[in-house]
Amino acid sequence: MIDSPDVFHGTSRYARPRTQRERVLLHWLWVATDLLLIALSAILVSFITERSLGWVSWAVLGGIAAVQMAVHFQRGLYQAVLRYVGIHELTTIGAGMVLGVICAVVACYFLNLPNTGDLGRVFLVLHAFTSIAALTGARLTHRLVFEHTTPRAGKRVLIYGSGSLGEIVMRELRNQPGFQVVGFLDVNVARHGQQVRGCKVLGDLSLLAGLHRDKPLDLLVIAERMLSQQALKQAFQLSMELGIQVKRVQGVAMGRGQQVQLQDLALEELLARPQRNLDRSMVRGLLEKRTVLVTGAGGSIGSELCRQIASAGAAHLVLIDHSEFNLYQIDGDLNAHHPECQILPVLATLSDRATLDVIIANHKPDIVFHAAAYKHVPMVEENPFLGMANNLGGFRNLLESCIAHRVPHLVAISTDKAVRPTNVMGASKRACEVLLQNVEAGATRLCSVRFGNVLGSSGSVIPRFLEQIRRGGPVTVTDPEVTRYFMLLHEAVELVLQAAVVAKHGEILILDMGEPVKIVNLARQLIFMTGHRPDVDIRIAFTGLRPGEKLTEELLLSDSEASTIVDGITIATPVHRDRCEVMDLVQKLLAACQRRDLDMFVRLTRQLVPEWKASREFSSFLEGHTDLFPTLAATTHGKPSTQSGE
Repeated sequence: MIDSPDVFHGTSRYARPRTQRERVLLHWLWVATDLLLIALSAILVSFITERSLGWVSWAVLGGIAAVQMAVHFQRGLYQAVLRYVGIHELTTIGAGMVLGVICAVVACYFLNLPNTGDLGRVFLVLHAFTSIAALTGARLTHRLVFEHTTPRAGKRVLIYGSGSLGEIVMRELRNQPGFQVVGFLDVNVARHGQQVRGCKVLGDLSLLAGLHRDKPLDLLVIAERMLSQQALKQAFQLSMELGIQVKRVQGVAMGRGQQVQLQDLALEELLARPQRNLDRSMVRGLLEKRTVLVTGAGGSIGSELCRQIASAGAAHLVLIDHSEFNLYQIDGDLNAHHPECQILPVLATLSDRATLDVIIANHKPDIVFHAAAYKHVPMVEENPFLGMANNLGGFRNLLESCIAHRVPHLVAISTDKAVRPTNVMGASKRACEVLLQNVEAGATRLCSVRFGNVLGSSGSVIPRFLEQIRRGGPVTVTDPEVTRYFMLLHEAVELVLQAAVVAKHGEILILDMGEPVKIVNLARQLIFMTGHRPDVDIRIAFTGLRPGEKLTEELLLSDSEASTIVDGITIATPVHRDRCEVMDLVQKLLAACQRRDLDMFVRLTRQLVPEWKASREFSSFLEGHTDLFPTLAATTHGKPSTQSGE
């Protein structure tokens, strides 16, 4: 999240925090004021009731005041920030007076002082009311004077939401120099025209442009807890077009006055879709009290898979990752939050078939989730042998080991880049899908789940954009027309688990990614969210598509698909091929990777994945322009192929 909350604290009105000495002096000044007001109340009531006050009467009144002061100190009345005076302070004053009167009556009874020290019941009642009125009135007067004398010049603020949260925000902003609350907007038509503490509910969001045109607004504060996703997106988009900064209420801290915390909107809030109606009991039935193995457990998708699997009640969770640090991180996180699940971290690589056999034979997993892969397109494009060997070779080792040890279920994570791939990474993942659908699986049920980009995953554009914004720009986007599918990490993994429940053998299930998002719009939103103006404060630079990248991504090879019982999951039409041919191509392709034979690598990849179209840069390299991939050119054996792969 983009987390830089603004917290409005109780300091002096001149924006300088009071010193300890000043605070102590102020506290004792209010103690003296309260005692004086109690005494003046007694004199006023004695005048009204025509009753003279002797030393006994003053002694009784002094006892009442002492008890009242004790209650005030015990309940922290003199530590309260005066501009936040409310019900708590009023009830404290009332409770102190009532308790003081009760103690006085009881003491006079045991001391045989008649008529409560010659005061009488009428005097005590009137004195209690006048004292409470005087003490509370002094505090409310102080608050009103503070609110009306605080300078109103500053940021013009409109609050979206006129409920209790909006009222708290308005009250707090009014107490701060530098903010001028213009009014409220609200989706509830019944509230339009009403007033909240003298501030009018002007209407709904459709008035925002007109209000800004009449007199420019600086800040829109979202103070509506139940605001719909569509309304939130609409408010943000309209504010960005008008150049109005948007923040939402993160929380209200309780203490010495309420402290409102305002926070920038998170991109996840704008991209999130309505909650799906998912049957989570199916996932629990699949995983509860089972042994589950996850490859790539330390990655962004793998680690979230582990968290949700542990939450679903898995008894044993075997974590495989080749990164010691990532494995250490997820192991610590799972042990801290899921002590009931036995966590078994294993530092291993999928290229080591013998080690895989030992792990699977020892732990006997009921289900395996395969999330390990090289996924960064330009990196794999420049290192095709290692990329293909890791992605396809590692998957083949895992697949054969699971089949050999009769693992009941294997779920592989795929990508939208496997559809008509234009890069080696996509071709390697498509090759995995082809292998999965055309292997003799025995007792093992195999399936693959295909989806697009996951927001916030390692290597995502979001962290890179934020870092560029932090440095002052420019924010680099490859092409103004490039689009990508995005899904929230938690949502994607939840659907992967749902897919694992409903998938039949050999199926490729596709997650509903919603509508593709223009990357340039994503960049503009992030710039605006961080308080900058796109193309004014921070510019966007277009760098051109990187090797292997496409303008748009796809999720289907053809238009054919079938629905499932789970909302948001469909099934791609299977492509069946000769099993022996597929196995032979995979074996030869991995051998070509080991020999670093580029000519054979290209030929075999095209045979295994006919829809692969090599990127322009990769094709140019094959035609002899070796300056594009110097590392590959320096280590390739044999003469490069002249086939372009187009």
